[in-house]
Amino acid sequence: MVLKEDLEKQLEAANKLIRDYRSQERVLGDKIRVLESEIISGKEQERVLNDRFENIESMMQTIIKILAGEANGESKAAVITDLLKIRVDRLKEELKYKKQNIYHNQKEYY
Repeated sequence: MVLKEDLEKQLEAANKLIRDYRSQERVLGDKIRVLESEIISGKEQERVLNDRFENIESMMQTIIKILAGEANGESKAAVITDLLKIRVDRLKEELKYKKQNIYHNQKEYY
């Protein structure tokens, strides 16, 4: 009879340890998800800053090319048209990247 009571107590203790472990596992899982979210947010902020820098750099290059094009006798309209074509190509690439990123994030979510 004593052996049965000891086994029941050990079983209860083991079940409590399992519940505690699962609770800790859930808490750690939540913390991991928060950290992953912060990492993604940081990467997004970095990407936004890089985009802004690239836009500023692009504007500077545009001004230089317009000035250089006029010096070479090209019309301002022709230079701007060429630059707009380049910008459209860059935007298409960026859109493609964003679509892939959204697909990847959805895939991870599900």
